[in-house]
Amino acid sequence: MPMFRVLFVSSAVVAAAMVAASQGRAQNEGIGVLRPARPSFDCRAQTGVELAICADQALTEKDHRLFVLHDRLLQGRSGAERQQLLQAQRVWLKARNACSGPEIRTCLGRAYDERIREVEAALANK
Repeated sequence: MPMFRVLFVSSAVVAAAMVAASQGRAQNEGIGVLRPARPSFDCRAQTGVELAICADQALTEKDHRLFVLHDRLLQGRSGAERQQLLQAQRVWLKARNACSGPEIRTCLGRAYDERIREVEAALANK
Protein backbone atom coordinates (compact mmCIF):
# COMPACT_ATOMS: atom_id res chain seq x y z
CA MET A 1 0.00 0.00 0.00
CA PRO A 2 2.79 2.56 0.73
CA MET A 3 4.16 2.02 -2.81
CA PHE A 4 0.73 2.87 -4.25
CA ARG A 5 0.66 6.14 -2.27
CA VAL A 6 4.12 7.11 -3.47
CA LEU A 7 3.14 6.45 -7.08
CA PHE A 8 -0.11 8.34 -6.65
CA VAL A 9 1.64 11.36 -5.09
CA SER A 10 4.32 11.24 -7.78
CA SER A 11 1.66 11.15 -10.50
CA ALA A 12 -0.14 14.09 -8.91
CA VAL A 13 3.09 16.10 -8.78
CA VAL A 14 3.85 15.33 -12.42
CA ALA A 15 0.30 16.27 -13.45
CA ALA A 16 0.50 19.55 -11.53
CA ALA A 17 3.83 20.37 -13.14
CA MET A 18 2.41 19.66 -16.58
CA VAL A 19 -0.57 21.95 -15.96
CA ALA A 20 1.71 24.71 -14.67
CA ALA A 21 4.00 24.35 -17.67
CA SER A 22 1.10 24.48 -20.09
CA GLN A 23 0.01 27.85 -18.71
CA GLY A 24 3.24 29.45 -19.89
CA ARG A 25 3.42 27.90 -23.34
CA ALA A 26 3.84 29.73 -26.63
CA GLN A 27 3.38 28.28 -30.07
CA ASN A 28 6.56 28.02 -32.10
CA GLU A 29 6.52 29.83 -35.41
CA GLY A 30 5.44 27.62 -38.28
CA ILE A 31 5.16 24.50 -36.14
CA GLY A 32 1.98 23.11 -34.64
CA VAL A 33 3.82 21.92 -31.54
CA LEU A 34 3.59 23.85 -28.30
CA ARG A 35 6.54 24.24 -26.03
CA PRO A 36 7.58 26.88 -23.53
CA ALA A 37 8.95 30.02 -25.11
CA ARG A 38 12.55 30.64 -24.19
CA PRO A 39 14.65 33.70 -24.84
CA SER A 40 17.29 33.56 -27.54
CA PHE A 41 20.04 33.43 -24.91
CA ASP A 42 20.90 31.40 -21.83
CA CYS A 43 18.97 32.65 -18.82
CA ARG A 44 22.04 32.48 -16.64
CA ALA A 45 21.73 36.19 -17.31
CA GLN A 46 24.64 38.54 -16.87
CA THR A 47 23.01 41.95 -17.40
CA GLY A 48 19.98 43.80 -16.07
CA VAL A 49 18.38 43.55 -19.51
CA GLU A 50 18.83 39.78 -19.63
CA LEU A 51 17.55 39.40 -16.08
CA ALA A 52 14.45 41.45 -16.93
CA ILE A 53 13.76 39.38 -20.06
CA CYS A 54 14.19 36.08 -18.25
CA ALA A 55 11.95 37.21 -15.39
CA ASP A 56 9.07 38.38 -17.60
CA GLN A 57 7.14 35.84 -19.71
CA ALA A 58 5.87 38.49 -22.15
CA LEU A 59 9.41 39.73 -22.79
CA THR A 60 10.65 36.15 -23.09
CA GLU A 61 8.00 35.47 -25.74
CA LYS A 62 8.87 38.68 -27.63
CA ASP A 63 12.56 37.79 -27.56
CA HIS A 64 11.78 34.32 -28.89
CA ARG A 65 9.48 35.70 -31.59
CA LEU A 66 12.11 38.18 -32.75
CA PHE A 67 14.73 35.41 -32.83
CA VAL A 68 12.49 33.24 -35.04
CA LEU A 69 11.54 36.13 -37.34
CA HIS A 70 15.12 37.34 -37.71
CA ASP A 71 16.27 33.81 -38.47
CA ARG A 72 13.66 33.62 -41.23
CA LEU A 73 14.83 36.97 -42.57
CA LEU A 74 18.42 35.70 -42.79
CA GLN A 75 17.45 32.48 -44.60
CA GLY A 76 18.64 32.52 -48.18
CA ARG A 77 20.59 35.75 -47.71
CA SER A 78 24.32 35.87 -48.19
CA GLY A 79 27.20 38.24 -48.69
CA ALA A 80 26.74 41.95 -48.16
CA GLU A 81 22.97 41.70 -47.75
CA ARG A 82 23.32 39.21 -44.89
CA GLN A 83 26.05 41.28 -43.25
CA GLN A 84 23.85 44.38 -43.45
CA LEU A 85 20.98 42.55 -41.73
CA LEU A 86 23.31 41.26 -39.01
CA GLN A 87 24.74 44.74 -38.47
CA ALA A 88 21.22 46.20 -38.15
CA GLN A 89 20.47 43.56 -35.48
CA ARG A 90 23.67 44.43 -33.60
CA VAL A 91 22.70 48.12 -33.63
CA TRP A 92 19.25 47.22 -32.33
CA LEU A 93 20.75 45.03 -29.57
CA LYS A 94 22.94 47.92 -28.45
CA ALA A 95 19.86 50.18 -28.24
CA ARG A 96 17.89 47.45 -26.43
CA ASN A 97 20.69 47.00 -23.95
CA ALA A 98 20.49 50.71 -23.07
CA CYS A 99 17.16 50.08 -21.32
CA SER A 100 17.55 50.37 -17.56
CA GLY A 101 16.02 51.64 -14.36
CA PRO A 102 12.54 51.23 -12.98
CA GLU A 103 10.97 51.36 -16.46
CA ILE A 104 13.24 48.67 -17.93
CA ARG A 105 10.39 46.31 -18.80
CA THR A 106 8.39 49.05 -20.53
CA CYS A 107 11.49 50.14 -22.46
CA LEU A 108 12.26 46.55 -23.49
CA GLY A 109 8.67 45.87 -24.50
CA ARG A 110 8.64 48.91 -26.78
CA ALA A 111 12.04 48.04 -28.24
CA TYR A 112 10.91 44.50 -29.05
CA ASP A 113 7.58 45.66 -30.49
CA GLU A 114 9.33 48.12 -32.82
CA ARG A 115 11.96 45.64 -33.95
CA ILE A 116 9.40 42.88 -34.52
CA ARG A 117 7.39 45.27 -36.73
CA GLU A 118 10.56 46.17 -38.68
CA VAL A 119 11.53 42.53 -39.24
CA GLU A 120 7.97 41.54 -40.19
CA ALA A 121 7.91 44.39 -42.75
CA ALA A 122 11.25 43.23 -44.16
CA LEU A 123 9.92 39.68 -44.41
CA ALA A 124 6.83 40.92 -46.25
CA ASN A 125 9.14 42.57 -48.82
CA LYS A 126 11.49 39.57 -49.08
